Amino acid sequence: MENVVDKITGQQLSDLGIESKDSIPKKRETPVKTAVKAKPVQAKMFDEMPDIPDFLDRRRNPDNRQLSYIPKTSRAPEPTGWAKDDVIAKLDVLRQEAFECIEGSPDAVIYTKDLDKIVNILATDVANAMEHAGLVYSTAGSPERLRELLHAFIVSDTKHNNGSMYRYLAVSYDKAE
Repeated sequence: MENVVDKITGQQLSDLGIESKDSIPKKRETPVKTAVKAKPVQAKMFDEMPDIPDFLDRRRNPDNRQLSYIPKTSRAPEPTGWAKDDVIAKLDVLRQEAFECIEGSPDAVIYTKDLDKIVNILATDVANAMEHAGLVYSTAGSPERLRELLHAFIVSDTKHNNGSMYRYLAVSYDKAE
C-alpha cells in the first residue's frame, strides 16, 4: 500500500514541477545506527568564589555588632559636648536610664513608656526645627503622625549603643507604670 501512495504523491509532485522522479529519495530498509562518543563535562574549579549580586545572594550575613562603628554626625562625639543643648541632654539621660542591656544578649530592651518619652522629645524638637525653616503642621493630626513615623523608624531602623557595642532594639510592653 505504501508503494502506491508513494507513486501517486511522486506523480502529483512531478506534475506540479516541484519534484522529478529522479530526485525522490529511496527508502532504506535498515536504519543506520551511529555510535555517539561523548565525554562527560567536568566543572572547572574557581580560585575564588565569583561575586553574587545582592538581589541573588541568599547567604546569611555575619553578625558584625561587635565591630566598632562610629556614626558620622556633626554633633560632638561625647556627651560632655552636649551640655549646651537641652534636648540632647534630656535624650542622653534617657539613653543611660531607659535601656536595659543584659550581658551576652544582642538586644537592648526598652519599655514603651520610655520609648514614648524619647519619641515625644524628638517630635517636639523636629517640629521646632521645621518651624524655624518656615514649615508648620497643616492639620490637627500631623503631630501624632510625626510621632508614629518616628516611633516606627526608631523600632525598625536604629540600634542602641551602650558604650561598648551596638545592640538591636527590643520593645517590651510588660512594664506598666
